[in-house]
Amino acid sequence: LVSARPFDPASHIAELAHERPDAVAVALPAGDISFGALEARVQARVAALLDLGVRPGSTREIVLTRGPDTLVEALASLRLGVTIVALRPEDPPAVQAEAHIHVAARIGAGLPKGTTTLIDATAGRVAVVHGDTWRWAASAVAAAAGLAPGERVLSTTRSGVSWLVEAAAALSHGATLDLVPSAQLDDAWDARDHLEAAPPSVVFGDVQALRPLIDEKALPAKTRLILWGGDVAFEASATKEGFIGLVIEGPPETAGALTARPLGLPSDRRSAGRCLPGARVRVVDGSHSRCPVGVHGFVEVECAGGKPTVSSLRSRWLPDGALAELKGPAGTLRRHGNVVEPLAVAAALVALGATDAHVDVRPSDAGERLVGFVVLGPGTPTTTALRASLADHFAPEAVPAVILEVRSLNRAAGYVDGRGL
Repeated sequence: LVSARPFDPASHIAELAHERPDAVAVALPAGDISFGALEARVQARVAALLDLGVRPGSTREIVLTRGPDTLVEALASLRLGVTIVALRPEDPPAVQAEAHIHVAARIGAGLPKGTTTLIDATAGRVAVVHGDTWRWAASAVAAAAGLAPGERVLSTTRSGVSWLVEAAAALSHGATLDLVPSAQLDDAWDARDHLEAAPPSVVFGDVQALRPLIDEKALPAKTRLILWGGDVAFEASATKEGFIGLVIEGPPETAGALTARPLGLPSDRRSAGRCLPGARVRVVDGSHSRCPVGVHGFVEVECAGGKPTVSSLRSRWLPDGALAELKGPAGTLRRHGNVVEPLAVAAALVALGATDAHVDVRPSDAGERLVGFVVLGPGTPTTTALRASLADHFAPEAVPAVILEVRSLNRAAGYVDGRGL
């Protein structure tokens, strides 16, 4: 018997370069890049890395931002089988420095041998994405999105492992990846002109990236949206405008991909959807025992036959076989696949000079957001100064949208009742 070779996006892109060298792989305003030209650039970079002494099992830091140069760098590193530490440019130096410490500790504890590994260090947190898992994620996302050769796929995710997954998903299935510069997407008029001239069939992104395009009616109707993480208000607006698509969710350990459900799920039934093919999922308690249907527990994931990983996310099985909404620890906020702990943010506010602090997750028109409440004394920093200091030490999603000064925080019961603030 001959077992099927596991799907490897990086290798399959090379095969497409041989089969369809003139087909457009990456679309750019300055000029398209064919599969043949992309492969030539990747091979040249592989040779340069080998000359620099990079070998399988080496560790390389890459700031994963959307763009052709980063794409070539990532594909060359994946082709060599190195461990990639994925950083994000918008993280302040203090966050990246903290990430380096956690990454060094994780590498010191040992990584899988003989397989590419992605270490997602994009928000001061470190999540290890095993090589088989990220390859599975790219393949499963492409299948769920129904990507076909020749389709135009607009990538709006700005950075991180999720961007690499969507890029690999599109290219490995023969689609054309539209990497229009982020500055052009940020300008509603420029974005509309570009999308009218080259309408995409599929658009990847999160709520923050896609909301302006929907609000400004820059996207053609019936475009398939592949959304990283759900949002009730945004989904209602998108489906009202005639858009269809999927919401994909998952823990950082699976590159943000684990479940999929149709866009526009009614708000009275918050389901993460069904697991993507190839993922074995259990919901377990603290002793790793299987939880019955309807009982919350931690999500344990095994992708493509790899080692089972228990994530920090919690969920429960619904009677119809779908997973309920994926949640972080109680009172947390999830942004871009990262879990933000309000207690840690409140502790940081006190460390930065507040007399006392409390941080809550509050609903808003744009979805959930962090709101901080601080007690200030003589000589303590202002709320504006505290927020600026947080921005220097925390990732953007961990900085409260607003910090309000209050006279006191009622801790008579041993905790702060946020409903009274």
